[in-house]
Amino acid sequence: MKQLLRNTTVSRRLALISVSFTILTGFLAWLIVSNINVNIRFAQWELYGNQYQRPLVKLLELLPQHRELVRRTGLGESEARDQLPAVQAKVDEAFTSLMAVQQRLGVPLQFTQEGLAKRKREHVLPDTVSKEWEALKSKAVGMPQAASLEAHAHLIADLRVMITHAGDLSNLILDPDLDSYYLMDVTLVAAPQHQDRLASLVATCEEILRKGGPTPKERTQLAI
Repeated sequence: MKQLLRNTTVSRRLALISVSFTILTGFLAWLIVSNINVNIRFAQWELYGNQYQRPLVKLLELLPQHRELVRRTGLGESEARDQLPAVQAKVDEAFTSLMAVQQRLGVPLQFTQEGLAKRKREHVLPDTVSKEWEALKSKAVGMPQAASLEAHAHLIADLRVMITHAGDLSNLILDPDLDSYYLMDVTLVAAPQHQDRLASLVATCEEILRKGGPTPKERTQLAI
């Protein structure tokens, strides 16, 4: 090897050094670009999750309103009956937005029969949830109050499962940055839970006030 180098001209030695540095620089550049691409892909999946989550959060806001208007309509309140069609139209619009996102991102985020079944969530297939809403909307006013509350609670629970699934499959739940992780935790876990609880609390309190006061059992329920 030494003899070979002695017999090599200066220009060739310089060329070998240049090639060596070029290969090393190229390898380092490849590592840097690969790392950047990983971060870009990670962020892109998070964007997918955010896009899928938006109509779900909107539905989580509207369905408790619909539940309360149906309850008040059943009590004979004309104002609630007049407001009900507008809220139903907003729910329809949110479901339309959800189905549009489903067409674009349903397969990547595994909102498919097979993908949901792997996690025992096949009951929240968007098409199934949408049909449940249509069935509820068509007969909500004439349903017994207990059945209406149960049907709305079932739909709301399905939406929360869908939000969880979107977070699991879009990297949102895996966000490595501490500040954005806390934000993700609020949007995926805390906010949906509190939306559900606050809506239930408002409905319970309105029913208690309508009756004139809470029973001992209702006092315990409110405390919990």
